[in-house]
Amino acid sequence: FWQYTKPAHAQARQLWMQAAQRDPEFAPAFSYLALSYFSSFMNGLDATPDSFRIACEYAEQALAIDDKESMPRFVLGRVYTLSGRISSAVEELNLAVRLNPSFAQAHYGLGAALHTLERWEESVEACATAERLSPRDPMVSAFQSTRALALAMGGQMDDARRVAREATRNPTATYWSHVALASILGNMGLSDEAGAALARLLELRPDFSEALFDRIFRRSKHETWPDGRPHLARAQIFDGLYKAGLPRSVPDGDLP
Repeated sequence: FWQYTKPAHAQARQLWMQAAQRDPEFAPAFSYLALSYFSSFMNGLDATPDSFRIACEYAEQALAIDDKESMPRFVLGRVYTLSGRISSAVEELNLAVRLNPSFAQAHYGLGAALHTLERWEESVEACATAERLSPRDPMVSAFQSTRALALAMGGQMDDARRVAREATRNPTATYWSHVALASILGNMGLSDEAGAALARLLELRPDFSEALFDRIFRRSKHETWPDGRPHLARAQIFDGLYKAGLPRSVPDGDLP
């Protein structure tokens, strides 16, 4: 599963499905089925349009069996974050942390939600906690990339560059780590480094674009906070990517 390839994810999903069929009361099987649908869609391994809905259904099944499970709450928190239900996301992720304070991925999920809320310092702290708890975690590149973007939003560009580069060196790093690095380098005006990072990003995900980002993150570039402010993180990410040389995509139009 953590190899982030289509065959590996398909095989892992099949094994978890078999586990759930053999023991319908085995909550972790449903928890990891939930994670499978969420992660596969996020990382371009499965284009099933209703992946997030399926992920939530499996997460709810896991919680119906054992409401002390932290993994399904992590998945719900991530889906809610990407769907704009930030209050619900923070609630689920805080509960996951309370249930299992050593669960690094829950701390990371909370950091990602706080990043969306533009609470940069808290996001940095939560992601740093995740890495401290599990420095060899298969998701450590996500911990680092989110921390790097929050550091950049907080104006700590040199630290952001260092952490983002570390993220891309992890064996389980996905193309999202290269998104963060290319954006940060682009915003720093380091054109050669930014171009190299962008080239690696497009090697891993040739169809990466602003439109793809919005489909995955359920966001539109026209979306604002209730008081009319734009979503700063999204704007800064793409400012950096375009400075790095990302071709501008034809807009898909506003999201439903």
